[in-house]
Amino acid sequence: MKGWLQKYLFWILLGILALYWLYRQWPHSIAVNDIMVQQTNGSIAPLNISKDSITIVHFYAHWCGPCMRELPEIAEQKKAFQQAGISIICVTDDDLDFIEDISSRTHLKIFKTPSLKDLKVFSITMTYIYDAKGNQVQRIEGPFEWSNPSSIEEILKHKEP
Repeated sequence: MKGWLQKYLFWILLGILALYWLYRQWPHSIAVNDIMVQQTNGSIAPLNISKDSITIVHFYAHWCGPCMRELPEIAEQKKAFQQAGISIICVTDDDLDFIEDISSRTHLKIFKTPSLKDLKVFSITMTYIYDAKGNQVQRIEGPFEWSNPSSIEEILKHKEP
């Protein structure tokens, strides 16, 4: 056993160091002003969120199976979220053809960003929740149960009284 450990110790430590480095790169927070999206005229500008409601910014990609399962759920809950004072914005770096197709099917507001990688969104689905002041109040990594009735309550915990 001792010979095995000596033989592979360098590679084990290198792997641990690599995992630590990747963890440090993980997007623990993204300021809403750092989310650059393509405008209708083709220019790139910071994402503009509502100043009177909580905003959900959901990052997805068309090639991501869990993402594509979530989008219809989000679309189904859109009206309930809006009634609760929550706006929903989807962001992707997909081609415009994919965005138009998905937007027409789901009726969700979808913005194109030049690069999810530049935003350090390395794992999707990834969802950020911002309060009315634009402060990030929650990050949801991975799939979220959008059709669960408690999901609105979970998000509304961040609404100012």
